[in-house]
Amino acid sequence: MSATAVLLALADRLDTQPNRQADLRTIRGWARRLGLTSDWVGILPPPNGAHHAEYASRLRTLAGGC
Repeated sequence: MSATAVLLALADRLDTQPNRQADLRTIRGWARRLGLTSDWVGILPPPNGAHHAEYASRLRTLAGGC
């Protein structure tokens, strides 16, 4: 699975709980389970207080650049 596909799948998963506070450790774990390798996990931006819906939007933007 490509990094773009994993980022989009991760964004879809985050959309299931849009009002939950984004936790980078949890999100990285989900990304690894979806197939994002450790080489790519570092591209995940810090949440900086974002909720899941906001973070999902950032991931979709990031996926467009992969």
